[in-house]
Amino acid sequence: MIARPQLPPPIGLLPDIDEGQERTTGLPPDALDDWNTRFVAQLAAPRVQRLSLNRDGRTEHLLIDVDACAWAALAQDGDAWTVRQGGPGRLWDDIEEAVTQWRADGAPGLNRFEVTVTPDEQTVTWSRV
Repeated sequence: MIARPQLPPPIGLLPDIDEGQERTTGLPPDALDDWNTRFVAQLAAPRVQRLSLNRDGRTEHLLIDVDACAWAALAQDGDAWTVRQGGPGRLWDDIEEAVTQWRADGAPGLNRFEVTVTPDEQTVTWSRV
């Protein structure tokens, strides 16, 4: 049974990804190609959609939360990666923090995750290895 709609909301117009705050990041977007890492990232930013754009001869990776009007664009700059973020939240900061903590905790498998549901909220945590 489908518990919620499986289609993401329409993206509509893309944000101006040349705007926003830019910094380097130690987490390249291809880290999200790993299913477990992507699961942890989705815990940090559950409504994010991911797409790639070819601009100016390079691929940029865009994460966008349509409902929150927040976005992050990642591009390779030599051997380093940069991220530009805009909107009311910092999507990549949240994802990077969650993935970094999960890895520091030994990258526990999905069998080590625990879901807690109360009348007020739902939380997902993992136990350290």
